[in-house]
Amino acid sequence: MRAALRLFRVANTPSAVADVLSGIVVAGGTIASVDAWLAASASLFLYGAGVARNDIADRVKDASVHPDRPLPSGALSERQARLLVLAAEVVGIVLAVVSVRSTCVHGGPWIAAAGALLVVLLAASYNAVHDRRPLLGAALMGATRAANLLRGVVFAFLFSAGKGMESVPIAVASSAHAVLIFAVTRISQLEGVRDPVDLPRRRRLFVTTAPIALFIVAATLKDPSTAVVLTATGLAWCGWAMRPATFTPPLAGACVGRAIGSWALWNALLVSAAGTFSQAAGVTALFPAAKLLRRLTAQRGA
Repeated sequence: MRAALRLFRVANTPSAVADVLSGIVVAGGTIASVDAWLAASASLFLYGAGVARNDIADRVKDASVHPDRPLPSGALSERQARLLVLAAEVVGIVLAVVSVRSTCVHGGPWIAAAGALLVVLLAASYNAVHDRRPLLGAALMGATRAANLLRGVVFAFLFSAGKGMESVPIAVASSAHAVLIFAVTRISQLEGVRDPVDLPRRRRLFVTTAPIALFIVAATLKDPSTAVVLTATGLAWCGWAMRPATFTPPLAGACVGRAIGSWALWNALLVSAAGTFSQAAGVTALFPAAKLLRRLTAQRGA
């Protein structure tokens, strides 16, 4: 069981749950329902399956770089891993469908299923190209997490038929997701590279994107003072996650681990900008949950 949890990087899955919750709130919906959390919980399986597919694709390389991982260590066979991935993808799609069973939009379950399937396909595309075309791979990873946020937008749409939805915050939030994950993925590609010259540029991309996005979302939906406070908070989060002291080749993974490990906090800031602080508190609770799962599974790095 522990090997399966490590294969799925279960400590990172709360970050994907937070994606959907923030998408719901940014689209004008509420997360104070069982259905909202059911839709978000689908990401536990969709995200885990995508990460597991990555381990399957990298199993030969991991034999020398990460010999402690489930596949190279022999804790799981490749066949077992593939069956687990397939089962997780099916469960994720089913949960997405069940969460909108009472939607007011005709064909809602099919739309929810299509959104979940898109996340699966984008993750599979990333795993197919990330080694050969790193720039495209990073873009696909960013698109995968943006699509996961948009699953929350779709959920809100299916229950409101689009009433009360603002296009600007949705576009800004999903774009920020894509850019931030693109930057994190590009940083992860620098592990083992000696003296990477473009490291500061990749850091700046991350540090500047989040505060700007928070300001635009909050300024659109709230008042200027709230926008300024959230922008400053977002800048502090970025500075902590991307602090320069970690930017040496052997420690690039630690920086990526901090960014993904605290990703629920980024989503909580988005929820604060688009919704209420009580909703943000619910999303923030996913951060200590991720920390606990990391300890229980002894997961290291991202």
